[in-house]
Amino acid sequence: MVQSRADIARFEGQLDLAEAGYRLAKELYDSLESVDRYVPPLNLALVLIARRQYIEARVLLRGVVDLLEAMGRTGALGLVWLAFVPCAAGMSDWVGYDRYLGRALERLADSRMTDPDIAWPAELAGSLALKAGQADRARPALELSSLQWQALGRDADADRVRQLLGSL
Repeated sequence: MVQSRADIARFEGQLDLAEAGYRLAKELYDSLESVDRYVPPLNLALVLIARRQYIEARVLLRGVVDLLEAMGRTGALGLVWLAFVPCAAGMSDWVGYDRYLGRALERLADSRMTDPDIAWPAELAGSLALKAGQADRARPALELSSLQWQALGRDADADRVRQLLGSL
């Protein structure tokens, strides 16, 4: 219930409520040793990324990777690796950007997953790279974002990203 309320708050742009909800959900899921205990910290990291709080987001994401690998639940790793990419871009860590984007693209190609939580971090990463003069790095992230938005039927979002791609 707490996780669901935090999700609703995040989708409505109420990031303070979402953050508080995910922090509480993380504590609850951890205390119960839930098999889904990677979900609240992942979603909390996405909130922090939206707020440009990259250092804490990276710490949470590293914990999610470790947890998923320990649990043998590696199917979600593409989304997690992708979440690292805007963090790296925001911190001008271009070696990390390349590494995380490569891992994400490899995993996501295998999964054929479509999700707004793939589309917007890829768009943010590409936009940040573009603003930093890293057009070659921006392109694959923006292409992923455009494909995701298009697959989700979000044409206005896909068009916005295609305009960014057109500026390259």
